[in-house]
Amino acid sequence: MKLCSICSYKNDATAIYCAGCGRRLLEATPTEQQRLSWKLTPRTTWGDMRLPQNAVLMMQILTALEPLMLPKMERLVIGRAGASGLRHPDVDLTSWGAVRYGVSRLHAALEIRDDAVFLSDLGSTNGTYLNARRLSPGEDRIVCSGDQLCFGNLMAHVYFRSLAELSNV
Repeated sequence: MKLCSICSYKNDATAIYCAGCGRRLLEATPTEQQRLSWKLTPRTTWGDMRLPQNAVLMMQILTALEPLMLPKMERLVIGRAGASGLRHPDVDLTSWGAVRYGVSRLHAALEIRDDAVFLSDLGSTNGTYLNARRLSPGEDRIVCSGDQLCFGNLMAHVYFRSLAELSNV
C-alpha cells in the first residue's frame, strides 16, 4: 500500500499515480504549495462562473507539481518566450515544456470582463481548447472554475480562489 502524501488516499503498492487526487505519488514530504494544489480540485457550481471580487486566478499545469498564481491583470496573454526583441507573454509556459507541447509564442488570452473570465485563442498554430472543445481564433468563451484548458497539447486547469480560502491551507 502507498499512502498519498498529498491527499492521504491509500493506493495499491504498484500505483504510480494516486487514485484519490490523480497526482504522481511522491516519495518526499509535500511542500505547502503541493498541499495547496490538492485543495484546487474542480468544484463546478453555478456560482463558479463569476470571479468574486477578492479572488485570484490559479492555473494547475498537468506537468507541474505546484499551481501558478496568475498576475492580477484585466488581460493575460499566455504563451512561450521567443527570441529577444519579440513580445513576451504575461504567462510564460516555457518551463513546462511549451515548445514540446506545441504552445505558440502568443497562444491564448484570459480576459476579465464584468466579473467573468473569458478565454480566446490568438491564432495559435496548435489550437486552444476549453473542456476539449477547440476555440476558433478570436472566439471568446466563458471559463468556469475547474475548467480544463489545453494550449496545443499542454493541459491545465484554471481555478478561482478567494484570498481567505488560500490563507486557510
